[in-house]
Amino acid sequence: MKKRRREALVLKILFAFVVLFLLGMTLYPFLTMNTGRGASGDRPTQIGGRADSHRRLRQLNAALRMYATDYDERLPPMTDPVALRLLLAPYLSDVQAWFNPANGNAYAVNAKLSSQSLKNYKKAAGKTITFYEPRPAAGNGGRNVGYLDGQVRWTPEAQWKQTKKAATLP
Repeated sequence: MKKRRREALVLKILFAFVVLFLLGMTLYPFLTMNTGRGASGDRPTQIGGRADSHRRLRQLNAALRMYATDYDERLPPMTDPVALRLLLAPYLSDVQAWFNPANGNAYAVNAKLSSQSLKNYKKAAGKTITFYEPRPAAGNGGRNVGYLDGQVRWTPEAQWKQTKKAATLP
């Protein structure tokens, strides 16, 4: 009799653990979701906004640099975005890195860097644009811009025209 009670108790405890595990797995995405607060905790940001775009542009810049390292410090052909995605695919862990999470638009590419040597840009790497948001994100008044040295900077819309002109982007 005691043995049966003990077995029933063990089964109940096991069942409780399974239920708690399933509940945890169900709630995990909601518990880890962005709370809508910025890094300082006081300014709301949209989920999939500026910080996520910044992270994705950094991934693209890192993939570009890794490609160049593997190909004798030469950048890939960048005139065809589809071909560029295929060339950089082995260097990216996230295929969604090509798209702005805030609006789903693909990042624009500086085609003037196509097949260029990194040696040509040693002094101007911090000013040479690689990838950028083609349109400003709604409500934040600017856009993220990736540079050849690996940096990604948020550029206010008022400053973008001057930055774009200096980089001779279309």
